[in-house]
Amino acid sequence: MPISVSSVGRPTRDGYEEKGGNFKVSAYMGGTVESDPQAFLVHDLHSPGYVAPHFHHVRQFQVIVSKGAKLGRKDAPYISFQYADPSTPYGPIVPGEEEPLAFFTLRSEKSDGTFFMPGSKEKMDHKAGRNIARQVPDEAVDNEIATLIERHDDGLAAFRVRIAPGASVAGVSDSASGGHYYLVMDGALEGEEELPKFSLIWADAGEPVSELKAGPAGADVLIMQFPEKRQI
Repeated sequence: MPISVSSVGRPTRDGYEEKGGNFKVSAYMGGTVESDPQAFLVHDLHSPGYVAPHFHHVRQFQVIVSKGAKLGRKDAPYISFQYADPSTPYGPIVPGEEEPLAFFTLRSEKSDGTFFMPGSKEKMDHKAGRNIARQVPDEAVDNEIATLIERHDDGLAAFRVRIAPGASVAGVSDSASGGHYYLVMDGALEGEEELPKFSLIWADAGEPVSELKAGPAGADVLIMQFPEKRQI
């Protein structure tokens, strides 16, 4: 069944120092078992520090939730996100001058490490793949799911839905995918517990979220669909 995690009261630890700036990591989901989804929020990294270019051996989305950041050489306005295939370098991730850097890292399975570039090319276990970046548009039509990444043959896709106050919409259902993260970008979702801004839901491909119900202020939700877990 889907896993819901409120942004309230997330346990936070100090991260390591990266290029002159120390950041914090707030845990959301698992990663203790290799097949578990893994989700966390990296935050409080100030300029001139940055996260150096690197790659992982797993598929992942990252969502920039601070203003003025850069992803690689491109501006990453609030809210921007990217998908990267395994062994696909990306970055650096650079904070802006307005506020400390903050971004979510969202994986469908546990990572076995971070491999910084240059210097880790021999640890890439295959040719680099997709690195797709998008910005969430300012405008949206209430209660309509908008496509931000068109569906790829292996199931990769991304969507956004802004839900009117008190209204409900069905979650995305795609059994030929690797599962979905739902990130509350604004407002709140209602359920067994309230899921305010920056809360998360994880749903396996065969267990879709049947209903996304907005609270009194509405809700704005980013939906990130992983590719199927095929050998690359």
